[in-house]
Amino acid sequence: MNIVYFTLYEVVISTCFGLLSIFLSNLFLKKIIIQSNVFEAIKERNVATAVFSGTMIFCVLLLTRTSIVPSVNFLQASVVNPSGVDFVFYLKAFLYFLLFFFIAFSAAVFLLFCSSKIFVLSTKDIDEMKEIENGNLAMSILISFSMLAFSFYLKPSLEHFLSGIIHYLTTS
Repeated sequence: MNIVYFTLYEVVISTCFGLLSIFLSNLFLKKIIIQSNVFEAIKERNVATAVFSGTMIFCVLLLTRTSIVPSVNFLQASVVNPSGVDFVFYLKAFLYFLLFFFIAFSAAVFLLFCSSKIFVLSTKDIDEMKEIENGNLAMSILISFSMLAFSFYLKPSLEHFLSGIIHYLTTS
């Protein structure tokens, strides 16, 4: 029965925090990266902005997803505790998840921001964000694929880091 509860726990936090990640990613895009109203650009049928924004949201979701598995692993590792599974047990796992989510979200946003800035630094004569805002689909696709590649490159390291924390917490 614990497997059912752990799976339900994972579904609930995946849904809630996936939606929260989308919301926070949109805020990040609007305030830091594009610095204009993303939805206005999309209403104007700016495909370049839509591709870039969608890719950024995808990358953040991909990287914040790494925060869920360690929380479930904590539940599984802790279930051998003879005190049993109770509300405090789930609360503790959820608090760990919140810590992991904060770490994963902060890392995702910071590292995606840095990766886009590194790309921008490598092309000094081009204002990439201005190009994307002006509808340059080629620029949007180029930056989007570099962010995707970087996210897939980074994901295992972030997963191992968070899993290492769980291993430390359950063996200490």
